[in-house]
Amino acid sequence: MPQESSKEVEGLYNELGTGYEDAFGQNPAQIRFVRSAVGQLSAASFVLDIGCGTGKPTGSEAVEAGHKFLGIDSSTTMIDAAKQNVPGAYFEVIDMLDYGGPSNQVDAIFAIFATFTLSHAETMKLVQNIGAWLKPGGFLFVGSMSAEALDDAEWTSRDTETGVVKRWFLGNQVESRVYTEKGWQHLAEVGGFEIVASKVEPFTPPTDQKSDHEPHLYLTLRKSV
Repeated sequence: MPQESSKEVEGLYNELGTGYEDAFGQNPAQIRFVRSAVGQLSAASFVLDIGCGTGKPTGSEAVEAGHKFLGIDSSTTMIDAAKQNVPGAYFEVIDMLDYGGPSNQVDAIFAIFATFTLSHAETMKLVQNIGAWLKPGGFLFVGSMSAEALDDAEWTSRDTETGVVKRWFLGNQVESRVYTEKGWQHLAEVGGFEIVASKVEPFTPPTDQKSDHEPHLYLTLRKSV
């Protein structure tokens, strides 16, 4: 079963608008992860957030800490909200796969719940691009779902590294690509990274938001020097 196209995903997020923040905006584990990540950066770092959504919490935390922040997202609705939420940051409407980032100039990149709709080939391409954009020693901070913590019945396809699960997301049935521990190790090697920390944190959206429980996975990766 094919995953949604980039245009379908863009349309979904434009339709959801601020409903996304109502359901997922108050995620304590995500806020802790982002705050800790921002705290690891050198002063006045260049931070890129791919799939930035409403700009919170990553953009707001980075700007408050004095970093230069650029957020990109394919949804005009999300970018409009981000500009309102984080006026001290820069935002651009562009698909993450089309973004031509600067080589070896970014100090840290965040990809928080931003890659679920990508194919495996697209994810590989994105990881290679991220590896090219980051400075040696730069950080990649990822939010995803733990493949190992998902129920067998949720999978529509899988192998030892990656697969697709079908889940409820704000009243819509969507397909999300997730990776196993082995899969993340492979992606890290492709991008020239080392995984330096990982943690699984369960998250249950408010019941009125018609979304499934999600075993969130938070990863810290660092580009080889």
